[in-house]
Amino acid sequence: MKKSLLLIPAAALVFGLGSCKKEETSSGDIQSVSSVYKAVVFEYSATWCGPCGEYGYPAMHELMDEYKYKTVGVFMHPNDDIVNQEPAGMEDILDFFGFSGTPSSAVNTGPDTYPTYLEPRVTQALAANPTAKAGIGISKSISGNVVTVNTKTVFFEDVTGTYNLAVYITEDKIMERQSGQTAAEVEHNDILRAIADGKAFGTLCATAPTKGTKVDGTYSITVPESRNKDNLHVVAVLYKMENNQPTAVLNANKF
Repeated sequence: MKKSLLLIPAAALVFGLGSCKKEETSSGDIQSVSSVYKAVVFEYSATWCGPCGEYGYPAMHELMDEYKYKTVGVFMHPNDDIVNQEPAGMEDILDFFGFSGTPSSAVNTGPDTYPTYLEPRVTQALAANPTAKAGIGISKSISGNVVTVNTKTVFFEDVTGTYNLAVYITEDKIMERQSGQTAAEVEHNDILRAIADGKAFGTLCATAPTKGTKVDGTYSITVPESRNKDNLHVVAVLYKMENNQPTAVLNANKF
């Protein structure tokens, strides 16, 4: 994993902080950084799990559809019909939330809850962050099984504390059977495929950054064979850290 950090004062910014309506950036150079806050939804599920299909699957898909532009997903599967190689660092996420059985879920830094009770946690997280204190721009390119990711993190306000940026590779539109669902195959989205450097909650981005601070990052991430590389996405999450543990999500984005 190769990462470069560059701090530049606000006067040097040449992109629009609030111009990204679609919440995503182009696949080439980063053009803008969204100023919209997004919550992170974590799920631990499996294709062989009956309750995951009967209760968790419809609840999570309805939730992510309803909050499509206000959430990003990181859905983790143990060895099953979708994921035959668990991403390095995934166990650290499971341990942090205390996910010991499927289905389990959480918003931002938790606590954990059953997927059918997740929506109040999402609305609470969004209500607590009516405006974003920071934003993340993302671009990516894919060559073989290597995804090269560029990020641009901008702090819109003075904030205290230490912040890590975590970068996850997820995959959408995977058609696969699901125990508990009657259809032969159903669509699975937001499936975690890789974590940059295996660091579940990222690496240092900034400490006590001031308004206008910009941090650029570059990551080279090897992913296992996917169903369709066009369906690979980058999820970036900016965590506030204390004692090497995440305590809050300052913002997140998906490209």
